[in-house]
Amino acid sequence: MLLAIDTGNTQTVLGLIRDGEIIRSWRITSDGTRTEDELWVYVRLLCHDAGISIPDIKRTVISSVVPQMNAGLRDMSREYLNTDPLFVTPSLPFRHNFLEGRFQTLGADRICNMYAGLTAYPLPQIIIDFGTATTVDVLGSDGKYLGGSIAPGIRTSSANLFRAAAQLHGISMEFPEHVIGTDTSSQLRSGILWGAVDQTDGMVRRIIRETGLTFSTILSTGGLVEMVSSRSETITKTIPDLTLKGLTAIADEFIPES
Repeated sequence: MLLAIDTGNTQTVLGLIRDGEIIRSWRITSDGTRTEDELWVYVRLLCHDAGISIPDIKRTVISSVVPQMNAGLRDMSREYLNTDPLFVTPSLPFRHNFLEGRFQTLGADRICNMYAGLTAYPLPQIIIDFGTATTVDVLGSDGKYLGGSIAPGIRTSSANLFRAAAQLHGISMEFPEHVIGTDTSSQLRSGILWGAVDQTDGMVRRIIRETGLTFSTILSTGGLVEMVSSRSETITKTIPDLTLKGLTAIADEFIPES
């Protein structure tokens, strides 16, 4: 059994993988103040709830963009799971040398997303992750990483708007019936949600023009992916657990089954 941990700026996803299949996953709040003992309580209780025996976990792989959590995750894995965790970094000697020794500050979650894409879907690819930030990554026809972009995530940008504008307030993340809103709530939802869709499609079209490539796969993942991808004119495939799939592929390459 593999425990895959994807620690993002807002949430941490814990996934249990057996024979390459994700059998259970959970989300907890990312918190850099948690100790290894607190993290262990989460893992133990969630596994108990799923009927999973802790000794069945033989491997641990971690993608983290929150450095403050790394020591706790490492110590929890070593002390309670008796596993030495693999942390995903750009310097790993990947079989698919898609980074070519470059992009040493690239986030581990983006590396996992691209590795999942490389190992399962046709090239060239665009991979879009709707998280705390909205990231776009581009893989060329030869599988090499060409680069990408980073923008504020949907919830991040809307939360900043609400904080800065005293007369605006939080809204439900639901598409309005019409693009032209007739009250504050519908106008906010139109601007935030349709704006995210058009930003996505606009970036994809710009990338196509700039590269001259015909993309075989345009993948999307992240917290609000289902909502945006269902309205997008360019996204071809939605994989909510893409990062966990990438973690699994990386673990299978670097951590042999015991």
